[in-house]
Amino acid sequence: MTTADGEKPKLLQQATACRGALDRFIADVIEDHIREWIMRAKTGRSPARLLAGASMQSLEQCLSDRVPFPFRRPAHVWETRIQQPESNMSASHIPIQQPVTGREELGDLTRPEQALAQFYKALNSRDLALMEQNWDGSDAAAMDNPLGGISRGWSAIRQIYQRLFTTPMTYSFEFWDYTLHRNGEVFWVVGRERGRLDLDGTTLELAIRTSRLFHRVDRQWRQIHHHGSIDDPGMLARYQAAVVRR
Repeated sequence: MTTADGEKPKLLQQATACRGALDRFIADVIEDHIREWIMRAKTGRSPARLLAGASMQSLEQCLSDRVPFPFRRPAHVWETRIQQPESNMSASHIPIQQPVTGREELGDLTRPEQALAQFYKALNSRDLALMEQNWDGSDAAAMDNPLGGISRGWSAIRQIYQRLFTTPMTYSFEFWDYTLHRNGEVFWVVGRERGRLDLDGTTLELAIRTSRLFHRVDRQWRQIHHHGSIDDPGMLARYQAAVVRR
């Protein structure tokens, strides 16, 4: 569409006015809809019945839990505001380089870092009972790692650790270069594992991409999911052969 130069300002003014009117119309429709549902939830009555027998002041008192509403209304129109859930999500955006080895002080196990250290203590000390305390014991637990593929439920996961713990080799693992993320009753870590295995004079150095997810059960963190991947096919084959060798 083209216009003479003298008509361009007028056209722009009309377009701006149309946009403003449309924005106002959409805001009115959305807010009226929200107000209706809030009124029904608060009083059990429809807005029409409320407005017939109550003043605006009494309605404000009825719907007193207001939070910022995202649309502008005329100054004389009262604004009902929607409660937004508070987010308590946190994350370590810079990868943590200090490794978790299992030799850390476990304390009362209320902090995510303590639960993570508990896992590596159980892993490196071959403590199956402690490992059972760290993992969720239900069928909801799931693990996808280089040794056992996908294992679902603690009973299947337990067999993987039992196989590892009974191998004649010596080994140690540590977790590093990781970020820790928490949202309420759940936290997860994403990083890398370094492992060293020694068997019959042969040493195998492992590099594993690792993530672990914990949730809180009865005020205690329990691991509910683990994923580990080895990128090097040769390293993966040697690791699997070393663990299944009896």
